[in-house]
Amino acid sequence: MVSSESKSSDHPANDTRIQLRDILRFFLPGTILLAAVLTGFYYLDYSIERELIAEREKHEVEIGSRDIDQTIQGIAKDVAILANSVSLQAFLEDGSASSLQKLGQEFLNFSRSKQSFDQVRYLDANGQERVRVNYNNGAPTLVRPDRLQNKAGRYYFSDTFELSRGTIFVSPLDLNIERGEIERPLKPMIRIGTPVFDAQGNKRGIVLVNYFGQELLDSLRSSARDTAGEIMMLNRDGYWLLAADPEDEWGFMFKNERRFSSTYPDAWESIKTMGQGQRFVDAGVFTWRTVYPLRAGIMSADGSVDVAGESHTSLFGREYFWKVVKLVPQSHLARELEKRFKYGFTLFLALSILLMVGSAVLSVALQRERTAVDSLRRNERRLHTITSELAEGLVVLGEKGTVTLMNPEAERLLRWSEAVTLGRRFADLVWGGERGKAQGDSPIGDVLENAQVQRVEEDTFNRSDGSQLPVAYTAAPMEYDGTVSGVIVTFEDITERKRLRDELKRMASHDPLTGLCNRRETERSLAQIMHHNKRYRRAVAICMIDIDHFKQVNDTHGHQTGDLVLKTLGELLQDQTRDVDCAGRFGGEEFILILPETTLQEASTLAERVRVAASNLKINAPGLETPLSFTISIGVSAQTESRLTAEGLINEADRALYQAKARGRNQVRVAQDISQNVSPGESPVDA
Repeated sequence: MVSSESKSSDHPANDTRIQLRDILRFFLPGTILLAAVLTGFYYLDYSIERELIAEREKHEVEIGSRDIDQTIQGIAKDVAILANSVSLQAFLEDGSASSLQKLGQEFLNFSRSKQSFDQVRYLDANGQERVRVNYNNGAPTLVRPDRLQNKAGRYYFSDTFELSRGTIFVSPLDLNIERGEIERPLKPMIRIGTPVFDAQGNKRGIVLVNYFGQELLDSLRSSARDTAGEIMMLNRDGYWLLAADPEDEWGFMFKNERRFSSTYPDAWESIKTMGQGQRFVDAGVFTWRTVYPLRAGIMSADGSVDVAGESHTSLFGREYFWKVVKLVPQSHLARELEKRFKYGFTLFLALSILLMVGSAVLSVALQRERTAVDSLRRNERRLHTITSELAEGLVVLGEKGTVTLMNPEAERLLRWSEAVTLGRRFADLVWGGERGKAQGDSPIGDVLENAQVQRVEEDTFNRSDGSQLPVAYTAAPMEYDGTVSGVIVTFEDITERKRLRDELKRMASHDPLTGLCNRRETERSLAQIMHHNKRYRRAVAICMIDIDHFKQVNDTHGHQTGDLVLKTLGELLQDQTRDVDCAGRFGGEEFILILPETTLQEASTLAERVRVAASNLKINAPGLETPLSFTISIGVSAQTESRLTAEGLINEADRALYQAKARGRNQVRVAQDISQNVSPGESPVDA
């Protein structure tokens, strides 16, 4: 009795153990799989986000660099205009007070219109300011003569004054110095000047503008305001001109060692030596691009932070540069990873609780999950094959024709990056600009409107660099619930196919030895011209040309030398004829010239010129001790208003050619225009 009760009391314990075992059997593999899937998904998402951040940083740095370059070039043009102004030349000519007043007024108007210059000055050959306009907090003012200063001791005057006519000086970007001290608040400045010459070519001073460098830096900082990276600008020595911490800026002016090159020495080695690039380091992701403001006719110097200091070195071309740098801190990347970890961990806990609660049906749930995961993996592999390894370009468009996906082959062919094209209309990318094909007029528009597959065997797509790519493409609709939700465009480069087709066409219509039209092509061309002449009553002439004693050339010197003679004559005929003319090899050593809108007299003149040129040719053939020469005989016929057929026209020229042969060769014979077909006369036995 006790034993039975004991066994009975063991059943709940056994059931509990079985339930626990089942829970562990299904729950533990489920949680492990769940953890693996979520970790992989969120790490992949993080990796993609990091690559997208890197691409965006490259794009932002490129835009900022281009804006800086355009700004400097624009100021250089303004300075050149001021140096050649009528008012300045008038003052240099007479030196009068009225001329000086007009010059001051012109500089004042210029400063008011630009609103970008702290000072606009003309300094004479002694470094004395003769005209100076101060910005004066947005209300430009002409400085009184008694407040004008002598700047002969400043490096920017001496460096600019030494230049030749038309050369522009661009100073280093540094802080403005007034009366021996760095001006407060700090005023970044770029001085751009050029020497001034009078009408006699004498150097009379310089024109100099002080550009607000802060505008340049503020514009650069503004462009990066909504991005992940910290924008910086460095000079050629690795000092900060713009930094995340203002205390780090202008170290070379304050003569301290706060510089980028000291804080990030490893990154600086790459940034200094490479024009542009991107590097992942412990601090984060550095992206940089070099700005070279010194174009042809522009120079700079290393400057001086001392009031009376002189430049030590003149700088030209790529010796003078700034570095636009963006840093995405490691902390930002860590936050992105941490954010995904929190999302993943929260989801993991929630799903784990659901798995625990649903332990009774967990095996079914796991099986369904495995099936779903397998399907997802197959789809991922299929998508990877389509988008990454497809030999054709693939672009997926949304319902408005905008790019939503572009595979690597499409990027390579079109030279667009997917990140740049996303959200832009595909029709504008590949048919925009000068071609101006609207989306509604394209096959893509037909697909979106009619949900029909469009196949185009030959078209051209614009590339990002402006070149055009010959393509064949297919545009197919993507439908969801009976509605077109987008378009799949696949295309291939048919450049080689077109080249081969054109080559085959040329091989079918041209003689392979001489490169001239073959007999079939010349007969087709003559028939076309005769048809045109029949309608418009235009003149046409032909010349039949034969090499004298060509058989003797082959017999005596060999066929290789004979081929060289044929090629040489072919080149001569191409040189002597117009683009509208047709020069062809009619057979063997016989050639033909078809001359549209040419009278008999004009054709005869041309034929004689060709004959003389041929007789003067000297051919240096292999194995010959002396150059080989040859002569030709030519028969000319023409039609003006008669109804002579193409065959009759050729027969007339042939008959004239036979007469030239019979009468001694090396001459031109002309046939009169007649209106019926004429058979050629007897040919001489030896050509």
